[in-house]
Amino acid sequence: MALVEIDDLLGHEALPSRFRDEVARFYDEARRAGRYDFEAGRRLAAAARAVGLGVVHEGTVPDDELAFDGAAAPDVLEAWRERLRRIVGLKMFMGERFDDFVRILLDTLASPNHRSSARVCCVVARRED
Repeated sequence: MALVEIDDLLGHEALPSRFRDEVARFYDEARRAGRYDFEAGRRLAAAARAVGLGVVHEGTVPDDELAFDGAAAPDVLEAWRERLRRIVGLKMFMGERFDDFVRILLDTLASPNHRSSARVCCVVARRED
């Protein structure tokens, strides 16, 4: 079985610390409420093992839209703009700060100094019998 999941979708430097802290609180709230685990990628191997699968491979997959360094291309920035509009829970969580967050995140993604901590994680596992 191959499992693929994003880890730390909103993890991008040099996002200001006030927003990094807010993103961490949003991740925690979403996970505790059972809505979504924004750090699920790092837990794939443990989840496979927990159901009795043997992990054959654990790594990351290159991704020019979700997990990249440097400035995003215009089409990638547009995809991010649309993606952020669909994360209704984030908009509700941030309230009036949401539009500022979107603007600053998009500016961060467009910067040549941008560095992503987001990763597309991949685990290949199989039954051990």
